[in-house]
Amino acid sequence: MTEPVELGPKPDCPACAAWTADHKTGRYEPGCEDCMARAIARSPAAWLMVTAQTDVEIKQAVRRAWPERSGHGRTLVWKWIELLGLKKAAP
Repeated sequence: MTEPVELGPKPDCPACAAWTADHKTGRYEPGCEDCMARAIARSPAAWLMVTAQTDVEIKQAVRRAWPERSGHGRTLVWKWIELLGLKKAAP
């Protein structure tokens, strides 16, 4: 059974709070899963994936960040891709 995944920034994370105030912030907090997922979702690997060029790099990034919970990480990253509007921005 997969864990329920809450969408969006965590209220107790200062970097997530900064993102809520300004979506252009580049601030990330070590140890915050949502910050990690947002960083991967904003990476070139995510762009390659949403533009259907390759998914190898994003799979590797998710496995590095969540070595024993890659399904959970993949869900978080995809939710951030949707929240950031990257899926709609792809050509």
